[in-house]
Amino acid sequence: MKKVLIVDDEFEIVELLKIYFKNSGFEVLEAYDGQTALKMSQKFSIDIMIIDIMMPKMDGIELVKEIRKHLNVPIMFLSAKGEDMDKIYGLGIGADDYMSKPFNPLEVVARAQALIRRCYEFNKNNESINNESINNKCNIKIDNININQHSCEVFKNDIKINMTSMEYKLLLLMVKNSNRVLTKQQLYENVWDEEYLGNNNIIMVYISKLRDKIEENPKKPKYLKTIRGLGYRFERKH
Repeated sequence: MKKVLIVDDEFEIVELLKIYFKNSGFEVLEAYDGQTALKMSQKFSIDIMIIDIMMPKMDGIELVKEIRKHLNVPIMFLSAKGEDMDKIYGLGIGADDYMSKPFNPLEVVARAQALIRRCYEFNKNNESINNESINNKCNIKIDNININQHSCEVFKNDIKINMTSMEYKLLLLMVKNSNRVLTKQQLYENVWDEEYLGNNNIIMVYISKLRDKIEENPKKPKYLKTIRGLGYRFERKH
């Protein structure tokens, strides 16, 4: 049984989501402030977290920053702050999805299931790599960047870079299609496995996050190039 942690200071919202998640076969944990949620994330094995932003003691932004220091569990923000910049910032600090209040609880559950499914399939695919592929195709080295496809880890100057599963999948997709322009639609539908509606900024946010992690100068990227009007390209000299 999958386990969801719902974090919101509004009792009615927690109770509403609890009903829908339980009806979908989830075990539900609940917290009403960020500090309690952080302790629970360290104590329990959780499959996904649904987190509000405006909360007492520790808000959702600080909570996610702390969680990302030790966990790569899928996280969805659920907040009354629905402006594009709020969404971009929320995704930028480590959330995997963002929904604005008011919301459809069925959509919240559906998105949560999709996030878990992508994470599960990602881990399953990497566990099934055979020894031959590990020996022959495991490592991708680009200058001072080393990608280990077996452990799903990325190193820069032999120092491990902390990445979420979605960041890793996006980077790997672009590296495997080096020097080829990939549209936002191609990137989104291959990494997130959902239809691209053309009105979200998730790709832009994740490209920015990857630049911060792998580029020497993110403002003048050497690898992750923006091709204006077309998409993005991972530039690599063979």
